Amino acid sequence: MTFKETTVVAFGMVVQHAMLLLVSVIVARTVGSADYGQFSILRNIATALITVTPLGLNLAMLKHSALHDARRIDMDSVYRDLRIIVLAVNAALPALCLLGVADYVAAHIYRFDGFALNLLIAMASMPFLADLAVMGAFYRAKNKPATFALFTSYLQPSLLLGMAAIAVWAGSGVTIFVLASTLAAIASSVVVLHDYRRRFPGRSSAPARLFAQWPEISRILRESLWMALNLLTYGLMRAADILILGFFVPAREVGAYGVLTAISTLVQTYPLAMSQTLGPQIARLHHARDLDGIKVLLSEHVARASIVGSFVFGGIAGFGSYLDLVFGSSFVFSPLLALLLPAGWLVSAVLAPTSLALSMAGAHRQDLAYLLIGTSVLLFGCFLFIPLFGTAGAAASSLAAFITVNGLRFATVCRLLGS
Repeated sequence: MTFKETTVVAFGMVVQHAMLLLVSVIVARTVGSADYGQFSILRNIATALITVTPLGLNLAMLKHSALHDARRIDMDSVYRDLRIIVLAVNAALPALCLLGVADYVAAHIYRFDGFALNLLIAMASMPFLADLAVMGAFYRAKNKPATFALFTSYLQPSLLLGMAAIAVWAGSGVTIFVLASTLAAIASSVVVLHDYRRRFPGRSSAPARLFAQWPEISRILRESLWMALNLLTYGLMRAADILILGFFVPAREVGAYGVLTAISTLVQTYPLAMSQTLGPQIARLHHARDLDGIKVLLSEHVARASIVGSFVFGGIAGFGSYLDLVFGSSFVFSPLLALLLPAGWLVSAVLAPTSLALSMAGAHRQDLAYLLIGTSVLLFGCFLFIPLFGTAGAAASSLAAFITVNGLRFATVCRLLGS
């Protein structure tokens, strides 16, 4: 990725996070800490699901697109058919909500006013968000990450911000903001699909030719589903603390915790931008058995991510307890949470590419084992320490899980590369 493309992607992530934080401020100040707690739970349910709803193709396509020339496979038609499969699977989510799943969750787990309807609206966005994730893999495989960033890092949050502003005018409940998020996702998906058809003409074929390359499709799916389990487990690590908090503590505490979590994700902005094309690069280097090249890529990422991420971490840790000046007096922020939450994201941001190295090298099942260990640490810690220490117990458990998973990944990659 060129310096110009890196700048576009990196600045886009800054813009995206800034706009999402502004949306969080708007929602928080409009609905208050208690209703923002419900909003955070819904957002984290979506966060956990979006890691698995693309069926792992947002990772697997990076690997197979990098190697398709050697196998003489028409990856464009394979990609189209895989998108159809993803859309069909994701259409089941809002259908399940209509069939009673949303009512059950609202009655037995999250007893908030209007939660069943809000969950249904949130799930209606999943087919579009999953399709965007798979499209993102296609654009990166075609060496156009900056183009895709224009849509997802600039356009989509802008649409969401505009929708949120309209929501403030239209009403003040959680439902109107959840609806705004879903409409922004749908609009973004439509715009990206239009650009895809314009930029890559001739990618569709007659219905009679659908799944014509089923052997290659099934080959990719067999691998991608394992990657999806990896991503789902990692998504649960990112969201389980808030989801469990919603069962144990008052909604206003969940709201404050959700705000600090959203702020803490800023730590990974630049590292994520740097890693946009690492997947295909590592896959090519691994295919060429260039272990030294992989070492150089990972070393450069760790060095840069550590420097930039540490500055952001310091800012959040130092000023996080004063965020009530921004989000409103109904929020109370703990200095301890402002330290623990960004620390977990710093560990993840610096060492996350070790997961790419494992996946691109075919060790995705081993990575899944590490994620399951980390998730077990998180769940055990949350159920044990949240009743005792509240939100501090959740934050400490999250940090311990991040350290466990990324430490195991780092040790394994060092061994595989002979470091």
